[in-house]
Amino acid sequence: STRTCVAEQFPFAIGRASGSGLRISAPGVWDCHAILEVRDSRFFVQPHGDALLLLNDQPCKGALLKMGDQLSLGGARLT
Repeated sequence: STRTCVAEQFPFAIGRASGSGLRISAPGVWDCHAILEVRDSRFFVQPHGDALLLLNDQPCKGALLKMGDQLSLGGARLT
């Protein structure tokens, strides 16, 4: 299913925990799977701990995001 989420406060947590800014209950998603921050007026994403995060189908330990990037966290895909 498709839904839209607006991040208003940073850092912005993505995961299955109830306190996450974006709550995702897909298989393989950790309680706190990834963190979205603002750095130099751009969005930066990094996995939390040892969580597997894919950016455009490649493993990601942290990266500045650009228009069109796709993130995969467990069974969820964010565009």
